[in-house]
Amino acid sequence: MSAPQIQPLSEAAILAATDELVATVPELADATLARPWTISAIVAASSGVIAGHRSFPAISAAAQAVAYATFHVKPLSFGNTALGALLAHILLTTNGEELSFAETWELVKGGT
Repeated sequence: MSAPQIQPLSEAAILAATDELVATVPELADATLARPWTISAIVAASSGVIAGHRSFPAISAAAQAVAYATFHVKPLSFGNTALGALLAHILLTTNGEELSFAETWELVKGGT
């Protein structure tokens, strides 16, 4: 069985999700993009390609990688757990997975 073709997140999609999250969640209103260089790391994590080979056995593994990368490289001044879960959910739904946000949270919360 071959690895799935994953539509990775783009830098623009990550920044748009970040802007929407900060604008929508009152507790994150003062969060800022503290480490802009980390966006490229999250994009790379979402692709699932290492040395030209697809490395994730399932879309859910790519979503976990996106969340964990976000949790650890911390692009925002605070609120990175929420951002990581949101980005994982976007990756899942963009790639045809039908999960609720609560199901996405259950998938990724172990990496916090």
